[in-house]
This record gives sequence, C-alpha cells and structure tokens, in this order.
Amino acid sequence: MAPILVDVIRNLEGMGLTDVLLPFLLIFTIVFAILQMVKIFGENKKINIIVALSMGLLVVVPHVTGGYPPGSDVVEIINNAIPNVMVVLI
Repeated sequence: MAPILVDVIRNLEGMGLTDVLLPFLLIFTIVFAILQMVKIFGENKKINIIVALSMGLLVVVPHVTGGYPPGSDVVEIINNAIPNVMVVLI
C-alpha cells in the first residue's frame, strides 16, 4: 500500500502540485477570504471569486513561464517559507 501512495505523490509532484496548484490555492483562498470579510464589492460572491482567481493566476503564471527575475519568484518564496511557518505555528 505504501509504495502505491509514494508513486501517486511523486506523480502529482511531477505534474506540478507544489509548484502550481498548492500556491495557487493558497493565494486564492487567502484573497477570497479577505474579500469576503472586507466586503469591498458588497455581498457579491461572484466578483470576489473572479478577483481572487485573477490574483492567484497573476502570481502562478509568471512562475510557470519564467517571468520572475532570479531570487524574486513568489512561488519559490512561498514554498521555502511554508515549512518554517508551520514549525512556528506548531
């Protein structure tokens, strides 16, 4: 059972799970939650989703295309900071 799970995780990693999907979901969730709490656009959830989706894509797409200058890639900063933040939270 364990080798199958390891293979699945490696396949997901090869498809870009930690480079694309997880940072996108993190940014989307945080931006959406902030927009819902602040209510800049009122109670309109559709606009909040579109803005959060756009913000998430604006961060992840330059990472995939190599548009960030060396040392300032937001996705790499997030991937390097998450383990340290989790240790502090625990």
